[in-house]
Order: sequence, then structure tokens, then C-alpha cells
Amino acid sequence: MAKKLNLIPDEEFSLLGIIARVPDFKLLFEVNDILGTDFKRKEDLEIQPLKQTEFSMFSIYTDVEDENERIPYIIANRGTAGLLVPEHKIMDYFLVMKGNYSSEEIQEWIDRLRAVRNIQGVYEIPLKKLKSRQNLIF
Repeated sequence: MAKKLNLIPDEEFSLLGIIARVPDFKLLFEVNDILGTDFKRKEDLEIQPLKQTEFSMFSIYTDVEDENERIPYIIANRGTAGLLVPEHKIMDYFLVMKGNYSSEEIQEWIDRLRAVRNIQGVYEIPLKKLKSRQNLIF
């Protein structure tokens, strides 16, 4: 059974868009290898994106980074019935960084992800202008 998102409108997080034209399992294998992380697949997220009539399932991976409740998630942008973040349709995946990450740490993640062979691009996405932000709150 898939999980549904709990909407918490004031939750803060950082967001990176990832362009990688490979299946998620292949991307995560390379990310874990290069970054030394331990992203593991969780139950698919089931949400009903804005302006869509049906629910969609999105694959999600997580790695508990440290005891300070900083948790990164990698989520596929393409689900069973549409896009998670339609205004960024070029993105294949998103890295949602929940917790207190400094701008230096975020830049370090960007630099390290750009070293992954099958990643064509990594971009920080400002949340203030993101229309479908609620799709990333879980």
C-alpha cells in the first residue's frame, strides 16, 4: 500500500533538480557509490498533483544523514499518471533536503552530484516561486 502525503504548508526544505535519463535504480546505485550515501527505496508516494484528477505513484529513496534530523530524499518527477513538479518537466528527479542544511553544504551536494556519470545536470530550485511546492511536502 502506498503512502499519502501529509501536507504541512510551513515545512522548510531545500530542493535540487536532477537531470538523469536513466532508471532510478541505476541512478541511486551510482549516487550511493560516488557519494558514499545509503539511499534505499521506500514505499511509493501516492499524491494527487494540483490540477490533476487522478492520483499518481512516485518512487522515493531516502538516506538518514545524521542525528540532527537532516534527511535527504530523491524522488522521481515522473509518476504513474503525470509529473510531480509540472513546471520543471525537464527534471527527472528531485533531491529534497529536509532539515538545516547550510548553503555551503547544498553547494557541496550539487558539486558531488555533478560528478555522477549519468547525471547531466543538477540545479538548485528556489521554493518561493514553486507553484507545486505542496507536492514535495510529506
